[in-house]
Amino acid sequence: MFRHTVRVLLVSFAVPAMATAAAAEDGATARYIMVEGSGEAQAVPDMARLSAGVVTRGHSAREAMAGNAEAMGRVMGALRAAGIADRQVRTDRLSVTPVYDHSRTRAEPRAPIAYQATNTVEVTVNDLGHIGSLIDALVNSGANQLQGVQFGIRDAGPLEDKARLAAVADARRKAALYAEAAGVTLGSVLRIEERGAQLPGPRMMAAARMVQDTAVAPGEQTIGVALAVRFAIQ
Repeated sequence: MFRHTVRVLLVSFAVPAMATAAAAEDGATARYIMVEGSGEAQAVPDMARLSAGVVTRGHSAREAMAGNAEAMGRVMGALRAAGIADRQVRTDRLSVTPVYDHSRTRAEPRAPIAYQATNTVEVTVNDLGHIGSLIDALVNSGANQLQGVQFGIRDAGPLEDKARLAAVADARRKAALYAEAAGVTLGSVLRIEERGAQLPGPRMMAAARMVQDTAVAPGEQTIGVALAVRFAIQ
């Protein structure tokens, strides 16, 4: 599936002094047509990132952290039991913060009523078929923070190249169409300028849905490339 952006420029200008001597002597002019081409390529995600963790409270910061460490130990054990290697787990957030009673007025002394410890890890999952069972294992182990699943593609390079080829073909098709309409002959490519590749952003599945239904469907992701191509014309 292609999305097209049309921008056409037919140009004829005098060759600058730095051009070849033969062209300068003949008083030749360079003529070209410039168009924009776009291309897309789709693929099914082959990896995902899952954010999960534990939030605990205690009367002191030490108590909150101790309870969090104990609960997080069970979460990490569940990850290892599910076949997740340590290198696939990265600490995303580790904090301890005071909890205040916001019902008090500003004039009253403000002192913490408890402390909250948070430990969240980001887990890279390469086997998408087991995300559902992994989520179940995390919840059963005591994880009370599930931020969602982000699907992605590990090596997007080949997909980008496929989109580039489609973008060049799109630009050539447009150039041929406009050259015919203008009554000129389309020549070789003089210049290609890539306007950038649009990589798929992480597509998140909300934690609420995961708890209710752990049948995860990654769907498809799309990479898009836009080019400006200059063709010689005669």
